[in-house]
Amino acid sequence: MVIRIDKLTKKEEKKLTEQIIKKKEKIAPDARGTIVKGSQKQLPSNKPKELKPGED
Repeated sequence: MVIRIDKLTKKEEKKLTEQIIKKKEKIAPDARGTIVKGSQKQLPSNKPKELKPGED
C-alpha cells in the first residue's frame, strides 16, 4: 500500500503522522511501515493506481 498526501500544514502533518502510527499499531501490529517526509519536488511524483474501498 502506498499513500501520498500533500499540501499539509506542519500541524496537520504532525497530527496525521501520529494518528497513522497509532492506527497501524492497533490494526496491524506485525506489519512494517515507513513514513517519508519531504518537499513535493524531492518526493517521487509517480501517480499510483487509485484504489476504491474494498479493493486489494
